[in-house]
Amino acid sequence: LFEDRIMKSSLVTIGDNVSVGNMAVVLYGSVIEIGAAIEPLSLVMKGAVVPPHARWIGIPASPVGKSAGTLP
Repeated sequence: LFEDRIMKSSLVTIGDNVSVGNMAVVLYGSVIEIGAAIEPLSLVMKGAVVPPHARWIGIPASPVGKSAGTLP
């Protein structure tokens, strides 16, 4: 990602059983924890932390409830 004409990059941490929808974008420095779901066409901003079993949607992405894949 370029910011102020400087190339910046970092790690993206994605936990087990995570679902990232079609054409969703996850920017650098983000953490998506176990069982979370990012809906299609969503944008996870840099440095965001998506909690376990959460469902995020939108631009920028924000929480809307629990992931459908939540285990008991």
